[in-house]
Amino acid sequence: MKRTTALLTAGAVVGSIALAVGYASGGVLWGVVLPLAWGALRSLDHRYGWKWFPSLSLILFVGMAAVGLRMGLAPGWMVLSGTCGLLVWDLDHYARHVRTAGSDEAALTLERRHLEVVLPTLALGLTGATVALTLRIRIGFGGALLLAGCAVLGPIWAVWMLRRAEKD
Repeated sequence: MKRTTALLTAGAVVGSIALAVGYASGGVLWGVVLPLAWGALRSLDHRYGWKWFPSLSLILFVGMAAVGLRMGLAPGWMVLSGTCGLLVWDLDHYARHVRTAGSDEAALTLERRHLEVVLPTLALGLTGATVALTLRIRIGFGGALLLAGCAVLGPIWAVWMLRRAEKD
């Protein structure tokens, strides 16, 4: 679980900083303070284990990234923060699930399998986002929200299917 915890912490820190930097580049003060304060709250979640926190974090980070894109802020920072929000959400749910695993050996095997799926997916997503940022295609905000929804729900669905396949 050390690798998962390290990735979870790194994702939360990078996502918070990316969102803050993106909003700071546009001079939006609330967009700097909110993700940094939320990142500080993350330490309380780690201590108390609030079940609602990861889902609310995902909504906050992806929502703020979408609003930042709509405001014309630096798209690279917004995509990075949204991706980190998704990574943190997934790893947090995974870590809570693995705590119920019987032995340390079983937990390590589950961790290895999960990271074998998550890390290439993350790399592919960031690569696709980088390519998408270099291409200039004009779409409306509704189209962007639809694509963002697919980008968020697609990996969630894929992970759900993989978890379901592991149970069978």
